[in-house]
Amino acid sequence: MNTVEKYIFEKALAHYGPEAQIKMLYEEMAELQLAVCKHGRGADNLDNIAEELADVGIMLDQMRLLFDVAPLSEAKRGEKVARLAERMDNA
Repeated sequence: MNTVEKYIFEKALAHYGPEAQIKMLYEEMAELQLAVCKHGRGADNLDNIAEELADVGIMLDQMRLLFDVAPLSEAKRGEKVARLAERMDNA
């Protein structure tokens, strides 16, 4: 997330409050799940999937700020990608 995005996300957290943004995360994740399920049933909805991925990504960035875990989250992501790479090397 860049500096402008961070400012906007912090402002949204302050304006709506943590509880509302956590609930919004749940809603956006559910919408993504629904879009992916519809695609699995043959829907031509890649634009909808892309939109919901963007929404979930925005909410995840807000959660990283809310819980002050952005650096830790990035480190954990790196560890998990490395573990996946190792599994793929052994596959």
